[in-house]
Amino acid sequence: MSRLAPCLIASLVLGCGASPPSGSATPRTESGAGEVVGERACPCASESGAGCEASGTDTSTATRTCTNTRAEAVAEAEAEAEAVAEAEAVAEAEAEAVADADADAVAEAEAEAVAEADAVAVADADVVAGSAETSEGTRTSTRAEPAPASSADATALDPGAALSPAVIAHAREIASRRTRHEDVFIKVGDSATVNRAFMQCFSDDDEIALDGRDALRPLIDRVRATRVRGTDSFRRESRAAGVGWSVYRVLSGPSSALAEEVRAMSPRYALVMFGGNDVETGSLRRYESRMNELVDRLTRWGVVPILSTIPPRNDDPEADQQVPRFNAALRALADERRLPLVDLHAAMLAQPDRGLASDGVHPSAPVRGGRAHGCDLTAEGLEHGQNVRNLLNLQMIAALRAALAD
Repeated sequence: MSRLAPCLIASLVLGCGASPPSGSATPRTESGAGEVVGERACPCASESGAGCEASGTDTSTATRTCTNTRAEAVAEAEAEAEAVAEAEAVAEAEAEAVADADADAVAEAEAEAVAEADAVAVADADVVAGSAETSEGTRTSTRAEPAPASSADATALDPGAALSPAVIAHAREIASRRTRHEDVFIKVGDSATVNRAFMQCFSDDDEIALDGRDALRPLIDRVRATRVRGTDSFRRESRAAGVGWSVYRVLSGPSSALAEEVRAMSPRYALVMFGGNDVETGSLRRYESRMNELVDRLTRWGVVPILSTIPPRNDDPEADQQVPRFNAALRALADERRLPLVDLHAAMLAQPDRGLASDGVHPSAPVRGGRAHGCDLTAEGLEHGQNVRNLLNLQMIAALRAALAD
């Protein structure tokens, strides 16, 4: 047995320096062993140090060795206890996190179910009541999916001609909140909006074919003449539009992309089309909430939002089934908030391939000489989704511009 063994055993049982209980055996030495053996003694740390002296061991060294060994054992036991407690705390926190996540998922599902039930109830009530005037004189939409017009009749969907007095009055109210450039607009949306065939082509006369719509020429000229930060609204590469963007992306961050674009251009109008990527999540409730937030910000800043319904989808049947739900929510928002709406979806349904490019996602444009021509407003051009979108948005801006100037 080593010299330190009895020290360690006794220190853990009684503590070094403890006296043996009455009636216990008197410690004894083994001649020449250098050890004091006893069941309940700590001879190395005893006050007399007799056992250590008997073997010729230095008392102070033995006492320090025994004390250090006990301290190390205690520290190790405490560390092990702390490790166990920490592991239990981590396990408890993980269990609580899982429970919270499950609760959030259940709450979100319940809230979405309630919202969808409310939407169905409102739609059913509107179908029964038809279009009715509210106490403020605003029109309540039936929210039914509009019947598609033939491609020859696409221009009959001129949204400017259908502007209600309530929408015009509200647009004037919004415009009165802040001085802005009256012939400047910004583009807000996803990859369909980033596409050069959307509005940018109006900056080049060689790409424009108005096909008798000469009433739009003064607006085109004014927009091109109003340059902000070295560019006009047609040419501007918007900070508020990006490939793969949802509504959340344009609103997020301490200084959102939407705020940056408004500060940069100080526009009177915002052409807004979101939803192509939002339908992938299937969360209609989040889409409605975020679109309302987008509208809140724009109107607070004195910018008139021009909303657009989203195109159909030829690439994904499940996503295409979601499109009418999202468009119904968008029409309801436009009605309730008295905002101008371009119904692009209804215009595209009658077009070949429903106005979509070969990818089945983005609005199409005729390609000549390796370049898309979205500003061709001839009958042939209006067989394409992006061309109709350009026409409808240009008509809407022209109608609002005239109404605000009165």
